[in-house]
Parts: sequence; C-alpha cells; structure tokens
Amino acid sequence: IFTDAPETPAPPPAAASLVAHPNPFNPRVTLRWAQPRPGPVQLAVYDLRGRLVRTLREPAAATRGETVWDGTDGAGQAVASGVYLVRMRGMDGATATRRVVLAR
Repeated sequence: IFTDAPETPAPPPAAASLVAHPNPFNPRVTLRWAQPRPGPVQLAVYDLRGRLVRTLREPAAATRGETVWDGTDGAGQAVASGVYLVRMRGMDGATATRRVVLAR
C-alpha cells in the first residue's frame, strides 16, 4: 500500500547499540550506532590487551549514525589482522561494545 503520508522518523532507541558490518572485515568496517538521547558520540578501537588503537568521533547531535573504520591506527598505519573491540560512548554515558575481526 502506498500513501502520500510523510515518513515518520524512528523513535530513539531505549539503550545504546553498536553494529559492525561486515564482520570479519577487510579493509574497512561500517559501525552503526544508536543512543537514547541526541549528542556527540565517541568510538574507540582497542586491541585485546586493552591498548587504544584509534579514536573516532562523531560530533553530530543525533540518536543514530554510522562511522567507518579503515583498519588504521591513530597515526594512519595499517593495524595487524586480529580481533579488536570497538566501544561507543555517548555524552550521557550510554555505552555499547562490539568485537570486530580484521582479516587481511
């Protein structure tokens, strides 16, 4: 059924979420995030030893968005194949973590 009614935006999620696609990935992964309240989002990539690999920021004041990680560290160098943890943190303290696998 088709109507002329405008699309209504999706309501904000009840909790923070983070989805990675494709996973495993090579050479980049798209990180789709959502948070309960609009605001900037910080995505941090860690190795399994807990060392910060790269910080990705989304300054838009939104409840949903997506960011691409290209498999490089903060200096722009390609990181090794392996398992990494991506943590999303919103301004209101909302957090979500996802494991991603880089297969070069």
